[in-house]
Amino acid sequence: MLTDIIYIGRFFLVFLLGNLYSFEHVKANNVTKRANNALEKTNNFMQTNEHNLSHIDLGFVFLPVIPIDYEIPCGVRGVNTSNSIKIVGGTNAETGEFPWQVSIQRVDEDESALHICGGAVISSSWIVTAAHCVEDWPLNSLSVVAGDHNLFEVEGYEQRVDVVEIETKGYEEGKFKEDIALVQVYPPLRLDGVHISPICIPETYHRFKGLAIVTGWGRLAENGAIPNVLQKVTLPLINKYKCRRWFSISGYGNHKPGECQLCSGTEQGGTDSCQGDSGGPLICKRSNGRYYLCGIVSWGVGCARPLLPGVYTEVACYSSWIRQTIYEHN
Repeated sequence: MLTDIIYIGRFFLVFLLGNLYSFEHVKANNVTKRANNALEKTNNFMQTNEHNLSHIDLGFVFLPVIPIDYEIPCGVRGVNTSNSIKIVGGTNAETGEFPWQVSIQRVDEDESALHICGGAVISSSWIVTAAHCVEDWPLNSLSVVAGDHNLFEVEGYEQRVDVVEIETKGYEEGKFKEDIALVQVYPPLRLDGVHISPICIPETYHRFKGLAIVTGWGRLAENGAIPNVLQKVTLPLINKYKCRRWFSISGYGNHKPGECQLCSGTEQGGTDSCQGDSGGPLICKRSNGRYYLCGIVSWGVGCARPLLPGVYTEVACYSSWIRQTIYEHN
């Protein structure tokens, strides 16, 4: 009698008649097939034993984690890996330093293009960004440029692709809740592992602390100049309760961040993401040396103001949704 299927890491643990069996370690590209087989067996069991189900304690059934087909190693930062704390208050990124960074652009009828938001590559066909960046735009008015560094120069590494699908998760305009979107692009990006490669998506249980890096082509100051070259800045992650207290102290208690949002910045201000950085990646390094998408630039009160850090969509909250959405489309 199958009572529980639990997926931990890359192992299936199956409770069968009270005995614990450990399946062989499986590679990511085999997980989906094994998961489907396990679920099929569960369904068959439930159908053939339907009349006895009222007498069986099935407990909880945990669905296996759906892997993301990164195609090449994810979260590998290029060239310059310094963490200089110096976007507002930031410095120029090196070419290829953040190979997952993309520019989401509005394409006008005259075929001119304008940067509107950032985003991050998670596979050759999928970009993750903020819902408020893309929700109100027709698909044919948007394009994505990967491999870019200087928006006003052709450097030879850029790939421009069309937007063919946008998936959101109940985004609430004005409240910035569920501010996350998956953007499907075509043709697929050519991931070269140097100028274009994916960022790692955290698992649901991942929690981050310490320093994070935010990148983008947003304003260099509140209502300030717009840079040509990709900017980077390293900021501390802030405890959610401390962040809410800061917002209240500053008179913005009604706008303090909620669940599935995180804060990054400093008490004195001076460094922050800003207008034009929306949708871009806030990345965190884990002990395995890889960078993970811990946040997505979402909103803030002004830019780099004291006691008003930037607010980001917490990606770990949406890990299952991201994986399921990609799996269903593929």
